[in-house]
Amino acid sequence: MSRQEGLFTEHLPKIKIPVATRVEAHFGKNRLFQLLFEGYEGSAESITAASGTESWTELKLPTGDLFRVYESGARSTFTHPHLRVAGSKLKWENAKLPALSPSCRQNALDSWKDAFRFFREDPGTGQPGLRPPQIGALHAIHAHWTVEDKPATIVMPTGTGKTETMLATLVSERCDRVLVIVPSVVLRDQLFGKFATLGLLKKLTNLAQSAQFPVVGLMRSSLQTATAVDELFGSANVIVAVINSVVASSPEALARIVEICSHLFIDEAHHVPARTWSQLKAQFQHKHVLQFTATPYRNDGKRVDGKVIYSFPLRKAQEQGYFKPIQYKPIYQFRPELSDEAIAEAAIKQLREDLNVGLDHVLMARAHPIERLKQILPIYSAKAADLNPVIIHSQMSQTDRKLALDSMKTGQSRVILCDNMLGEGFDYAQLKVAALHDLHKSLAITLQFTGRFTRTSLDAKLGPATMIANAALSGIGNELRDLYAQDADWNRL
Repeated sequence: MSRQEGLFTEHLPKIKIPVATRVEAHFGKNRLFQLLFEGYEGSAESITAASGTESWTELKLPTGDLFRVYESGARSTFTHPHLRVAGSKLKWENAKLPALSPSCRQNALDSWKDAFRFFREDPGTGQPGLRPPQIGALHAIHAHWTVEDKPATIVMPTGTGKTETMLATLVSERCDRVLVIVPSVVLRDQLFGKFATLGLLKKLTNLAQSAQFPVVGLMRSSLQTATAVDELFGSANVIVAVINSVVASSPEALARIVEICSHLFIDEAHHVPARTWSQLKAQFQHKHVLQFTATPYRNDGKRVDGKVIYSFPLRKAQEQGYFKPIQYKPIYQFRPELSDEAIAEAAIKQLREDLNVGLDHVLMARAHPIERLKQILPIYSAKAADLNPVIIHSQMSQTDRKLALDSMKTGQSRVILCDNMLGEGFDYAQLKVAALHDLHKSLAITLQFTGRFTRTSLDAKLGPATMIANAALSGIGNELRDLYAQDADWNRL
C-alpha cells in the first residue's frame, strides 16, 4: 500500500521494533542465516489504514521503511511480514520462512543492483559515508577486475576499515557467491555477524534501505560430499570459514566448493604462504581472489604474494585519525623466572591508571602456547582479582569462549589472557593495553592491533594504546629495527 509522506500525521516519539530473521537453517554444525530486519528503536510516523474488513496502522521510519502493524486481536489475511501488538511490545508475523528457499539468495543479489553509492564521509559537515581508504580500495578493486582476474592484495592498516571494504565489495560488485577465509574461530564468528548485518553500510547511507541482507553461511565443520556442499553453499551469498574446515573437506567436496563459488576473500592474508593456505588459493586460480591484510609482510618476514592493487600508507592512517600513537613502555628484567610477574605488574599499573582517568580500556596479555597462559593466569588473578582476568584460547569450547568474550564486552573482565585468537583482525577497540609475555610471530600485527582506532564519534573514552614487553629478554629491539626497514612510517607510531 503506497502512502504519501504528508499523510503520516501522527508522530510516535518512541517505538521499538524487534529484530526479524528471514532464514535459519542448520546442517549439522554448519548454519545458514538471513536477517530480514535489523531492529529499530526511535521515533516514527503513523497512519491508520483499512481495506475491506481489515484495518491496521502503517508505520514509517526515518529510514523510509514502511511496516504494517495489526492490533492484538485484529483479523489479518496479509501474507507478507508484518507486526502485531503483543501487550506493550511489537512482534513479527510471517517474517521467518517455514523452509529454506534458494530464491532468497537470488532475491538478495537482485536487490543490490544499483543500490550501492560511493558516498565519502565528510567530518566537517557531518555527512556520513565510507572513509577515504575504503573508497580508494573499492575503486582499485573494481578497476582491477575490469582488466584481469589474477589474485589481488589490498593493504589497509588496522582501523581503516577492511571489513566494511569487504562488505562494500560484495554488494557493489554483486558477487554471486563468496567464500571468506579467516585465520581464527573468533574472527570467523565476528565476520559472520558483520556480513549478516552488512555492517554500517546502510547507516552510512552507502547502501539503499531496499537492499536485502545476504544469506550467510557459517561453516563450522568440514564437508564430505558434493551434496553437502550444495546444501550449505547453494542457498548462500556468502560463506565464512576457517581454513582448517575447508581443507579438511573431501576432494569431492572441495572441488565442488571451488566450482560453486565465484569469489574467494582471504582476510589476514599474511597467512597465505602457509602450505594449506597456498594450496587452497591455487585451486581458485580462475576465480576472483582478493587478499586483505593490514601488513604486506608474511609471518616469515617476506612479502605477501599477489599483486598489491591498493596500499594505504601508515602515515596517512595516523594523519587522518585512524591510529593513535602507540606508547611503548619497556621493562627490564634480566631474570627469566621473574619476567612474567614484572610484565604483569607494569601492565596492570597502566590499566589502572587508564581506568582512573575515565578511559574504557581492556588489557590483553599474550602468551603462547596455551600452557603458558595457564602459567601466567595465577599472576594476574593475584594482582588484579577485581579486574576478573579470563583466558581465551583456540582449544576452548564454543560455549566457554562465548562466556569469556561476553565477560570482556560487558566490562565484567578487564584483563584478557589469549594466545593467537584475539591477535589478528578481532574488532574490539577497548583492547588498548598489550602485555607481551611472548612476542607474536609478527610484531607489526601486534602493534597495529593494540593501536586500532574506531571512528572519532565512538572514541571519546579511548586513549592511546600502550605496549609492554621485557626488552631485556624479548629481542624486541631487533623486531622494531626490522619493522622500520619494512616501512619507515612505523617510526611515526
